[in-house]
Amino acid sequence: MHDWNYTPDHPISLSLSADARLGPTDYLNDQIWELNLGNSEPPAISFQTTYGLRARFCRIFPRFIRNGKVAIDPAHFHQPITIHQYFPNYLRLSCKPFWSINVIIDYWVPDSHTIAARMKVTNTSHETCQMQVDWAESLVPTIEGIRMATQEIGVTTILTGETADLVPVFLLTGGIQTGKSPYPSLTVVFRLPSHGEHISQWVQASLTDLNSSYEQAKSILSKNWNVEFSRVLRVNSQRMEIITGNQDWNTAIYMTQTKADQLILQPTDKTLSSSFVSQRNPDQGFSLLKNGSDYGHLWNGQSVMETYYLTNFLLPTAPDILKGILDNYFNTQSAKGEIDLKPGLGGQRSHVLATPLLSCLTWRLYRYTSDRNYINKVFPKLLSFFLTWFTKTHDRDEDLIPEWDQLIQTGFETNPHFSDINNESMGMVISTVESPDLCAFLFQECQSLLLIAKEINDTEAIPRLVIIAEKLKGEVDEFWNDQQACFIFRDRDTHSALASEFLCSRKGTGIIEINQEYQPSIRPVIQVRTTKEGTHPIHIYIHGTLASGNHRVDHIQSSQFHWQLDCGCFTSQNIYQAIEHIEVLGASPNDTVCVLSSGYICADITGLIPLWAGLVTEDKAKILVNLGIMNKKKFLSPYGLRPCCDLQGMEKLPDEFCRIYWLWTAMILEGLLLYGENKKAAVIITRLIKNVINYMKQNFSFHQFYHSETGIPLGPINTLTSLIPIGLFLEVVGVKIISPTKVEIKANNPFPWPVSIKYRGLTVVHQKKKTLVLFPDGRNITLDNNHHQIVSLD
Repeated sequence: MHDWNYTPDHPISLSLSADARLGPTDYLNDQIWELNLGNSEPPAISFQTTYGLRARFCRIFPRFIRNGKVAIDPAHFHQPITIHQYFPNYLRLSCKPFWSINVIIDYWVPDSHTIAARMKVTNTSHETCQMQVDWAESLVPTIEGIRMATQEIGVTTILTGETADLVPVFLLTGGIQTGKSPYPSLTVVFRLPSHGEHISQWVQASLTDLNSSYEQAKSILSKNWNVEFSRVLRVNSQRMEIITGNQDWNTAIYMTQTKADQLILQPTDKTLSSSFVSQRNPDQGFSLLKNGSDYGHLWNGQSVMETYYLTNFLLPTAPDILKGILDNYFNTQSAKGEIDLKPGLGGQRSHVLATPLLSCLTWRLYRYTSDRNYINKVFPKLLSFFLTWFTKTHDRDEDLIPEWDQLIQTGFETNPHFSDINNESMGMVISTVESPDLCAFLFQECQSLLLIAKEINDTEAIPRLVIIAEKLKGEVDEFWNDQQACFIFRDRDTHSALASEFLCSRKGTGIIEINQEYQPSIRPVIQVRTTKEGTHPIHIYIHGTLASGNHRVDHIQSSQFHWQLDCGCFTSQNIYQAIEHIEVLGASPNDTVCVLSSGYICADITGLIPLWAGLVTEDKAKILVNLGIMNKKKFLSPYGLRPCCDLQGMEKLPDEFCRIYWLWTAMILEGLLLYGENKKAAVIITRLIKNVINYMKQNFSFHQFYHSETGIPLGPINTLTSLIPIGLFLEVVGVKIISPTKVEIKANNPFPWPVSIKYRGLTVVHQKKKTLVLFPDGRNITLDNNHHQIVSLD
């Protein structure tokens, strides 16, 4: 990596946490630290945490004193701070607080309860000088706690305090004195001869009692730090180094790999293998209930969609981690074959059926490992899980086209058709429709199962899988809409794909006369908008004739609505060929009841997924790509792909409907690559990365979403799905690294500069029309990029 310089105009904020590849992690008590340069009180080189909200903050920082002059604020140093190395649990920086004093600090998080640092101070002048370094600590505890103060343990002076259930202990080497700074501190005073240097180390351990913290700190101090740091460098040298013709891109790619590595945690007693969390920052990592059941959605288990996205960082570098995550899913399988959507490291379960991507993930893993024993072992589990989708529980009309059970399965929880987050949402129940994206996922699962079955010579399952695949492929055309130039969902029972229509509305209690017949039959959707939040004793009666010809009075109680703040939504399970009138009881005079027919209200990004699954004919793919995806009036925005388009009042839509999703965009880009559209994929990913870099340069953070029209960042920072998908980027480039001895060249490089990839002795230089491959044994080959090819030492 190249060096990064700090300037006061662009404060740097980088987190450090225990690295699951190098030391123990504690899912229930994971202490995460953050480097803060200048944006603190006092402005300093500080590492800080909240211990997962167990303290307002705990901040550790140095004060440099030479000849009575104090240097603490990096903005006033003789030279700016430079960051030389940054890995998940290690950071090296240098600075020059005075003109002749060079300082190098190595920060290190060896485990989930400890942070440590080593400082080397060098005198570059020709004169001896007197130096003093105060290591100060500011702890602002919770309501019950004690700020840091000096204390003696035998002949050793330490800093210690209390916050919540923690007793932090700060231990410093090198002839310690109690500091006289405005902050609790320990001081090292030393003479530096000309070109001399002084090294000191400190450790802070934070466990539940003084003795445990003290012993832990001593244990870390006793380690051979040179060996430990070398190990950090060695492990991180195993990942891919990607060099483009743009330094900002190189930095963003490097940073995104580091952030992805930080998300991995070691297994707990509730899981078979390592897993991951979706975000890791200082306010997270502590379970008050000691079992993780109180964790939010970013820590209580990760969805299959997120795992699919994570493969962009795990392959080819860490296939064993992906295998372990898959095993965690398989471990939740029920006797019926169902697998949980979000198994958590604390044993959490979502009790929702997993998105059908597990066979696809398994086949993707196999392409890197060639582990036939593994796919042979898990094939029965995958087949059972796949067939579960075609039971009556999930295929309610038993037509071999299943329905989603919950919106969370889709990974697009703000879909305006099914969410109820604001007035523009329709709030339909997703299980009442058949969706092109679910068909695409199931078809891709079917194809992956067929590939696995052929690889392990299991011919028994193949005929049934072929029938299902043909059914899915034949039906997906029925979702196509010429006007929208993409696929749209259709009603589960009528199989009609009509636009939603307004039927009637009224304020307060009363009867709404309709007396209307419908051809084809419709499914009513009722929205109730109230003037205040809380329980609403509303009862609604629909008087009409069902599609079967039977007259029905449907009684809808308040408990059947899905209430979100001041809005309740209800989707009927019945199909009506005629509605006579609707009776509203229990509504307040200012409550508004609105009745619509279910149907699409806009084109959304889920309608592009059949491209990813290879379900689109070449002719239709051209329409989908050119009139849908690459159309600036449809999905293509200045900053990526819009999640939906043609929604009424698009220019005034709330932010929730204008979020650019990396996860969904990545799958669409995979679809473009499948149909040979590398250049168009490069256009989209370039727009996204440029905007990501624009905001990353301000604080070295990645945002989960960006506004499709303004590019403004939205949502939390440094989540998994905020990171640039490295594997996808390389595929857009036209290269797939399978192993250090095997490379797949897929297409010409669509970017304006060569891209170099270094991986465990392998070097690939992918130019516009030619590629140089240099293998670890020194052999090399130059290839033309005009056709798909695989080169291997084997």
